[in-house]
Amino acid sequence: YKAYLSSTLKDLELERAAVKAALAQHAHGRESYSASESDLVTSCLRDLRSCDLVILVVGLRYGYVPEFLPQDGEQVPNTAGLSITCLEYREALEAKIPVYVFLKIEGN
Repeated sequence: YKAYLSSTLKDLELERAAVKAALAQHAHGRESYSASESDLVTSCLRDLRSCDLVILVVGLRYGYVPEFLPQDGEQVPNTAGLSITCLEYREALEAKIPVYVFLKIEGN
């Protein structure tokens, strides 16, 4: 099966590595990165929808908030100030993809 890993990047490097290691023998891990902001959200949400489950690791940061979001083939302002991680979570719920949430509650 395919698992999508969603989290902020810089503050959760160790946690992301641990999830990838744990999944290595059981699932194909999926993450999304794109060279431009306009493609980033589209790429993340498209890749997420191709997965069987989402693993969301939540830490102490809200994450990157893109200025614009894709909507009906257009780029519209992100007036709600939603982070990419939040958008991924919402997309998974909308697509009825199971989401497993892990919380990092310590500062280190």
